[in-house]
Amino acid sequence: MVQLDNSKIVILGTGGTIAGTAAQAGDNIGYRAAQVGVDQLIRSVASLSSVLGEGNLVTEQVAQVDSKDMGFAIWRELALRCAHWLADRTVKGIVITHGTDTLEETAWFLQSVLQPGKPVVLTCAMRPATALAPDGPQNILDAVTVALDPLAMGVVAVCAGVVHSARDVQKDHPYRLDAFSSGDAGPLGFVEENAVRWVKFDEKATYLSVDRSFFAIESIVDSMPWPRVEIVMNYAGASGAMVDMLVRDGVQGLVAAGTGNGSLHQDLEAALIRAQMAGVKVVRASRCAKGRVLSHSGDRIADSHGLSPVKARVTLMLALLGLHGPQVRSEPVFTGITLPWPWAYPALEVIHIIGIGLLLGNLVLLELRVFGRGSALPVPELARLSLTLVAIGFSLAALSGTVMFATQPGDLLANRTFTLKMLLLFVAGSNAAWFHARQSLDKLDGFARLQMFVSTVIWVAIIVLGRWIAY
Repeated sequence: MVQLDNSKIVILGTGGTIAGTAAQAGDNIGYRAAQVGVDQLIRSVASLSSVLGEGNLVTEQVAQVDSKDMGFAIWRELALRCAHWLADRTVKGIVITHGTDTLEETAWFLQSVLQPGKPVVLTCAMRPATALAPDGPQNILDAVTVALDPLAMGVVAVCAGVVHSARDVQKDHPYRLDAFSSGDAGPLGFVEENAVRWVKFDEKATYLSVDRSFFAIESIVDSMPWPRVEIVMNYAGASGAMVDMLVRDGVQGLVAAGTGNGSLHQDLEAALIRAQMAGVKVVRASRCAKGRVLSHSGDRIADSHGLSPVKARVTLMLALLGLHGPQVRSEPVFTGITLPWPWAYPALEVIHIIGIGLLLGNLVLLELRVFGRGSALPVPELARLSLTLVAIGFSLAALSGTVMFATQPGDLLANRTFTLKMLLLFVAGSNAAWFHARQSLDKLDGFARLQMFVSTVIWVAIIVLGRWIAY
């Protein structure tokens, strides 16, 4: 570790192409990433001292990995080290050297959990350190320039002289040096001759105190293992087979990368809704590199609020970890309980159907007797047996239905069919109360028969609406 005193810029190394080496200087593809230590990288930046002025550096090797292999353990350690240095009053900002493949995910993860008031700048390279003209040294210099800028704050990414916000940055080219963009949101600024020209600031970003950053980090450190969240993609001929398999395998969250405005093949959408009803958290993003999904009140799967699929996955994982920072709390899709076993929701559906069968079957049996069928059966004895089974059936249906509702309350409350079903349940309950209050079983008059007929019709309608919601 290289360390000097006074106000500091901290450079954390994690590997990547910027730390890569190749057997031949002209080879910009067949290199091995994550071979050069961060101290050696810094020594290759000849003009760094002129940018730093009287400031000093701290370098620390947090990881040494090709970023395609980035994992939760490194994210956890990186967040801890960032939180540690952010709490140091002599630290002006942090620079992180990172691979390009997953830089945008790491940036969004750190912004979501740290939301730092100081700058945390991720930088990278598209050529290895041994290239004839490596781009890493200039990117490091630019990143330090941004970290020293008095207007800089929060997590940003710097590549090829362009400053991107953590929310919008995305890798959009596999080879060229300027491999990142901010989509139609546009960059935050540009680094020009060791100075930052800001063109805008991230109005959506939220910044926390150091104490709150540590609280967020503790939520992550204490969580083992992290929740499993997978991404599925929509395409021509997409099916729900992968979703069904993931649900059986215990997945806890799913992000659907939809086409266009988050649209989904009908088979894939049906599978995602089944997963949602089984307690899996589901969110819908778009494959498009620009724009965002525009939601509609009738959508059965919530959208990602402008996040790309990979960043929506990060946010969903953090929500499932119980991290309720402003970035996470703003996503309404992360509501409702999660059932602990993949078979739990199907089991509840079985109980629900059994309850409905007992309820409706015995109501129909009693109604047939009231209308003159099976006249040999005494009405009082049949009523006692049938209504007891009706009560048991109603209890099973109500209990299982309440638990299923708790897995997705937001989606159901926004569903007009569900609202109509609840209204009919109220009408059915009111009719039953009236039926018993006027002692209709003892009278068995025309009005009693009408009440029983209406009750049966209402319960059939409730069943139809329930199946409509499910499928």
